[in-house]
Amino acid sequence: MPRVTLGQIAKEAGVDIPTASRVLNGKAETCRISDSRVQAVTAAARRLHYQPNGIARAMRRGSSGAVGLLRSTESSAATMTHAVLWSIEQALLARDVHLVMGQIPDARLVGKGQLPRILREWSVDGLLVNYTSHVPQAMIGLLSRPTVPAIWINAKLPANAVHPDDFGATRVATEGLLALGHRRIAYLGPPPIADKHYSMLDRRDGYLAAMRAASRTPVVLTSEADTPMVSATSAATGMRLASGDPRAVRLTSHGTAPPLTTAYSPTVDRPTRR
Repeated sequence: MPRVTLGQIAKEAGVDIPTASRVLNGKAETCRISDSRVQAVTAAARRLHYQPNGIARAMRRGSSGAVGLLRSTESSAATMTHAVLWSIEQALLARDVHLVMGQIPDARLVGKGQLPRILREWSVDGLLVNYTSHVPQAMIGLLSRPTVPAIWINAKLPANAVHPDDFGATRVATEGLLALGHRRIAYLGPPPIADKHYSMLDRRDGYLAAMRAASRTPVVLTSEADTPMVSATSAATGMRLASGDPRAVRLTSHGTAPPLTTAYSPTVDRPTRR
C-alpha cells in the first residue's frame, strides 16, 4: 500500500501543505491554527490511514528520541536489578524518550566501526552500557570517543559512569554497628577478584576503614562456596575461631543472611540468678 503524503492530507482537509504539516507535528497551538482546521486535518489523516515516517522525522529533528541499553551476552557480566531498569524507564518516560534494549557478543562489539553502526541500526541517540564485570578493555576505549555518546551503569570508571558508593555505604553501615556498642564485627563476603565487580573490593575496604578508624581489629571472612548455606556454615566456624564469637556481622549479600542466622547465633550474656 503506497504511503500517504502530506499533500494528499492537505487536499483532503482543504488546507495548504504547511498547515497540514504543522498540525500533524503538534505545532498547531504554537502556530495559532484554528480548531476547525486542526479537526479537518486530523480527520483527513484518520480517513486516509496516515502513518508518520519516524525516520524522516528523526532526520529533521537530528534526534531519534530513543536511548539504547546495551548488555553483554554473558549473564554474569550484565547484572541489572528490576529497580534499576524501572528507574531508567521512568526517567526516559518523563522526557518522552523510549528505550531500545539489545545484546551483542563482546567479540563483535569491539570490532571496527561496530558501535557507530549500532547507533544507526538501533536508531538511538546514545547508549546506556550495562557491563558489571569482565568489561572488554577495547570497549572502554571505543566508548570514550566523542562520536559514541555512552554512559556506563554500575561500573567504576573514571568518566561517563554512574555507580553506587559501595565503599562509603559499607563504612557507614559498620560505623552504625560500632555506634550501637558492637565491638567485635566480622565482614563476610566473596574474595575480591580483579575482573569481578568493583563492589567486592570497595565493600570490604569500607568495612576495614571504619574498623581501623575505631581502633578495632577487623575480621574478614571469605568463602569460595557456591551456596549461601555452605558459605554461611563455614563462615560461622571461622568467625568463632578468628574473632572470639563476634556480636555483629557485615554481609555483602542479603541472600546469605537467613542461612547465616540458622548456622550461627552469637552467644548472649545472661544475668546470673541468685
